[in-house]
Amino acid sequence: MRIRLTLRRDPAETKDLAVTVDGLATVADIATQLWAADPDRKGSPAPENLSLRIDEAFVGGGLRGSVLTRTDNLLESGLRPGSVVSLTEVSELFNAPGANRGPAAATLRILSGPDVGQEFSLPSGTSYIGRDRDVDIRLSDPLTSKRHARITVGESVEIVDTNSANGLLMDGRPVTRATLNSSDTVTLGETTVTVVPLGRNQAAAPTSPLVDFNRSPRVVPRFDAPKRVPPAGPKRPDHQPFPYIMLMAPLLMGGIMFAVTRNILSVVFMMMMPLFIVGHYVDHKMQARRQQKEQLKQFRESMAAFRQDITELQHVERAVRLQEAPS
Repeated sequence: MRIRLTLRRDPAETKDLAVTVDGLATVADIATQLWAADPDRKGSPAPENLSLRIDEAFVGGGLRGSVLTRTDNLLESGLRPGSVVSLTEVSELFNAPGANRGPAAATLRILSGPDVGQEFSLPSGTSYIGRDRDVDIRLSDPLTSKRHARITVGESVEIVDTNSANGLLMDGRPVTRATLNSSDTVTLGETTVTVVPLGRNQAAAPTSPLVDFNRSPRVVPRFDAPKRVPPAGPKRPDHQPFPYIMLMAPLLMGGIMFAVTRNILSVVFMMMMPLFIVGHYVDHKMQARRQQKEQLKQFRESMAAFRQDITELQHVERAVRLQEAPS
């Protein structure tokens, strides 16, 4: 994961850093790497008890001036993005069991097992439970591991199995991580415990580097789909039949005039009328065909523009719909 910090090297000098580490890296690991990456150290070995101190925290108030526990990993240390930190050395007694680590934020009660009836105060932050001498809550139950589980008290109470031999049972079911309410019980070996928070701890150290926030309501524009009417197709040309009757009438009239006048010119004159009629018919056909081609061309251009308009409208609608209901 990536977290942005400001490292204070001395009271007057700060350096903005982007630290990329595994979420399970400890505070000691981060402090050691920051020491090694400092060009002014010139390769000098890091102190054994090096840790981080939060000088300023813009998120999660109450951490200013706090020295982080060396063995806590990044997720449980309370280190938030944007914090101003400095390197500091801590004594060996800093994390000693029983040391004053702040006011109690919760109470752990042993309900059954070899240590039944005992109660332990849990401060804000992380506490370990098990058989080891160095844990915060030491049990005499032989079925518990040396470091059986980790209990984090912050905005909520969380218990995490630390690769113990017999695991955790919460209300009779095996779990590796669980958020506890005051009515929940957890079994470690033959020991059953419950954790009761002592009210909401406003100054509790946050248990995650993730920042909670509320944002203002997002007003999403509604898509008002406009109507689009496709262009009308070209009209079919009117069918005009061949004028047979108009051709026959002048021929018949010419025959009658020749029979009456016996003048061949009357026949020639009447023969010219069918030529005019045929010419007019052919010209009308050609003109209708040209108009049909022009109308078809205009229709195709209109359809191309209509398709482009519909495509652009689809892009706009898709963008608005995704804002209304992000996928």
